[in-house]
Amino acid sequence: MFILKEILPMPLKNKKPSIFISKSAVLLYVVFLLFGVFSYWKLNRERSVWTAYGEHPGDNFGTKVAPAGDVNGDGYADLAIWSPGYGEQMGKVYIYSGSAKGLSKTPAWAVAGEQPKAQFGHSFGTVGNVNGDGFGDFIVGAQGFNSPKGKNAGKAYLYLGSPNGLSSTPVWTKTGEQAMELLGDCSGPAGDINKDGLADVVVGAYGYDHFRGRAFLYYGSKTRGLSDKPAWVTYGEDANDWYGYSVASCGDIKGDSYPGVVIGAKQHRKDAMERVGKVYVYYGSKDGLPTKPSWTAVGETEGELFGWRALPTGDIKGDGHNGLIISGYMYGNTKDHFVGKVYVYYGAKDGLPAEPSWTFQGENANSLFGYTIAAGDFTGSGYSDILVGAPYYNNERGKVYLFLGGPNGLSKEPAWTKEGEQERERFGSYVANVGDVNGDGIQDIAVGALNNSEMGKENGKVYLFYGHKNGMPSPTLP
Repeated sequence: MFILKEILPMPLKNKKPSIFISKSAVLLYVVFLLFGVFSYWKLNRERSVWTAYGEHPGDNFGTKVAPAGDVNGDGYADLAIWSPGYGEQMGKVYIYSGSAKGLSKTPAWAVAGEQPKAQFGHSFGTVGNVNGDGFGDFIVGAQGFNSPKGKNAGKAYLYLGSPNGLSSTPVWTKTGEQAMELLGDCSGPAGDINKDGLADVVVGAYGYDHFRGRAFLYYGSKTRGLSDKPAWVTYGEDANDWYGYSVASCGDIKGDSYPGVVIGAKQHRKDAMERVGKVYVYYGSKDGLPTKPSWTAVGETEGELFGWRALPTGDIKGDGHNGLIISGYMYGNTKDHFVGKVYVYYGAKDGLPAEPSWTFQGENANSLFGYTIAAGDFTGSGYSDILVGAPYYNNERGKVYLFLGGPNGLSKEPAWTKEGEQERERFGSYVANVGDVNGDGIQDIAVGALNNSEMGKENGKVYLFYGHKNGMPSPTLP
C-alpha cells in the first residue's frame, strides 16, 4: 500500500483530484503483488494441510502412521495413527476418514488395547479386502498381550470394513503360542497369494523360540475373514535372529502377476559381526509361496539392523516390475556412526539383483536415516517414488526426504525435504503413503513426530502433505 501513497498526487484546492499512475509504478506494483503471491504459495508448500495431536501427555501420538485403506467404501483413502503410550502403554489406534475436503478433524474409529503394556497397535494397517465384500479391512497387532500361554505371547486382531467403517470388535484374532513370542509385532498385507480373489495376510512373531522367530501366512476367507490355520509358516535360521520383526508383501517382483512376501531378521549375525541383519524374499507362483527363500540379502556393517524395515517400492522405472526398499538405519562407519542407509533393488523378469540398484545414506552421524521408509507415486507421474525419515537429524528435530522415480530409476538427490518444527520432536519417526485421501488422483504423505510437545509434553503430532505433480507436497492449505 505504500506504493499507492507515493504515486497518487494530493488533490488541488477547489479542483477535483486527478489521478495519474505511471507505467513504471504499475509495473512495480505488479512485481510487488506477484512477489507476495509467490511467497504465500511457497510458504503453503512447506506446511502440512492437516495435523492431529495425541489426547494426553506421554501418548506419543504418531509413533507410527499407516494407510487404513478405504474402510467405508466411499472412494477416499483413510489414515491410521498409533498412540503407544495411551493408557499405561495399553496402546490405541485411531482412523481418520478421507473426503473431498481431506481428512476428518476427529477420528471416525478409535480402539484401545485390552491390557496395560499390551502395545495394541505396535503394528497396524490396511490388508486389502480379505472377505470379498468390497470394503477395505484392517489388522492390528499387540505384541505385549499376555495370554494363558504366557506373558508377551502377543495377539493379532482383524477388523472388517463396511459402509459404516470398521467393525467395533474384531472378526478374527490369533494369539501367540508361547511366552515372549511377541506375535503381531509386525503384520500386514500379503497380496492375493493363492489367486482366489481375496487378500491374504502375513503375521510375524519374532520372539518365537529364543528370538529365532517365525512368520505366518493366512489366506483370506469369505466367511471368517482369515483362515483359522496358517497356510504357510517359515522360521528364522538361528536364535536371536529376530526373524519376522518386519513382514510385508513384496508385490510382483518378476512381472508374472504373482505377489510374494518379504521378511526381515534385523539381528542376524554375519560371520563375527553382531546384529548385521538379513532380508528374505519368497516369490509367489501358481503353487503359492516356497518353503525356502527365493532371494536374500545381508547388511554391510556390525549393528546395522539391515531389514529393520523392508517394503515393496512399486514400479520405480515404469517397466512393470516392483522393486524392494530395505533400511539399515543403524548403518555407520568409523567416522559417522548411525548415519543410516537405505537400499533399493529394482525388480526384473529374473527377480531381484544381487547388489542394490540404488543406495543413499544420511547426512550426518546419529541421524538414523532410514528409520522409516515408504513408497508411492506422490507426483502423479506414473513412476513410484520413495520417502525416507531420519527422526534424529539435527538434535532430534528430524527430517524427511522424497526421492523421485523415473525411466532411469530414482533421483540421485532428494527432490523435497522437510525438517521438524521443534527440537527433539523426532519429525519422521514414521512416514507413510496413505493413499489418495482427497480424491485428486495423487497419493498423499503422512509424517509422525512422536515427541512433539505443542499440546503437552510428548503428546505427539501427525502431519499430512498432499502429493503434487511437481514433486513438492502440500500445494494448498485446507
